[in-house]
Amino acid sequence: MSDDEQEERRDIAQICLTGHVINPSFRLRPQFNTNFCETCGRATTNHCGSCKAPIPGAMPLIAMSKQKYLKAYCGNCGTAYPWTRLAIDETRKLAIETVELSDDERNALVESVPSLFREGPGTPVAIARFQRITLKGSRKLLSDGLKHILYTLAAEGARRQIWGP
Repeated sequence: MSDDEQEERRDIAQICLTGHVINPSFRLRPQFNTNFCETCGRATTNHCGSCKAPIPGAMPLIAMSKQKYLKAYCGNCGTAYPWTRLAIDETRKLAIETVELSDDERNALVESVPSLFREGPGTPVAIARFQRITLKGSRKLLSDGLKHILYTLAAEGARRQIWGP
């Protein structure tokens, strides 16, 4: 089967607006589709809110864990998915609540987060900044909270470098 044929047969993923993968096989296994997430109660979607392109789901004969279907940005238009925007917003809120951070550290932390979601030239700088800010002093609550918010969306290289394998 050629790559084009496999891509043509690729299913659509259903994901809640918070980022829980509901069903990576929206068309093939509709019995698992839900209008709302059973984990958090948020609505679900199977397409980009900006360009309406379907969210890529399961591919024939390739087994992947559910979380592998969770992408930060639409592959068709590059827009951040709702769960990506939510993670950035929640990072901002957590930074504001962390009294040990200076205003410069807060801004640097929030500015770095989008670069953690994509592999690119800005990723190493974002990782270094993230580690410098979160590992300084007694910031375990900040570090743990950010891991909870960002871990599943972070690009694989960034995830490994910050939190290990």
